[in-house]
Amino acid sequence: MATVANPLFSCNVRVRYCRFHDAEGYAVRDGQRRCFYVDPEAHFTLLTDADSAHLVLLGVVELVEQQHLLDALRHGAAGVCTSRLQEVA
Repeated sequence: MATVANPLFSCNVRVRYCRFHDAEGYAVRDGQRRCFYVDPEAHFTLLTDADSAHLVLLGVVELVEQQHLLDALRHGAAGVCTSRLQEVA
């Protein structure tokens, strides 16, 4: 298990409720098929094959909550707004 500073998530992200070592949180799988455990404080950890024995997937996260979590991982509303490409008319 290794802590990751800033994973770059693509558009093809799957989020599930989970328990990891008896702690509740989210399991996030990105487009490159990497799996992360995200705790309620939005700290994320890259999971290895050895960690899979301690991960229990519980259910699908609603779209609104999934987007809220992904925005939190991008440093909240300010981070999302300042990282988007701006269109110029």
